[in-house]
Amino acid sequence: MTETLLDLMTPALSQTLNCELYPTYSYLRIYVKGAALVKHTDRYSCEVSATLPIEYESQSIWPLCLEVGGNVKKIELEPGDALIYKGIQIPHWRDAFEGERQVQVFLHYVKKHGEYSEFKFDKRPNLVYHL
Repeated sequence: MTETLLDLMTPALSQTLNCELYPTYSYLRIYVKGAALVKHTDRYSCEVSATLPIEYESQSIWPLCLEVGGNVKKIELEPGDALIYKGIQIPHWRDAFEGERQVQVFLHYVKKHGEYSEFKFDKRPNLVYHL
């Protein structure tokens, strides 16, 4: 399901960013109470990343923390929202989740004419997308 979404979103994200993108990989994760995401940057296949909350069972939104220019920004996304960010450049994390459950989709891309373009399809030779 997420690979189809990755494929379908490629033209829209390319247009939004005014930059041609290759899809690399995607996944869906279900977080439960107490889950956390340690502060990190992503691997080269995540030059451009998008995170999309699908649903959550919680009293409040679980923010994604980004460190930008030495400042911490806490981004709160509702289902239907998306955050596009530079996964390999911007440190990001989530503190411990206090809700019951959150479903999150992650879509990753590289710039078609960028230094990480070799990671197209995450170097999986048998994938076919509608480029």
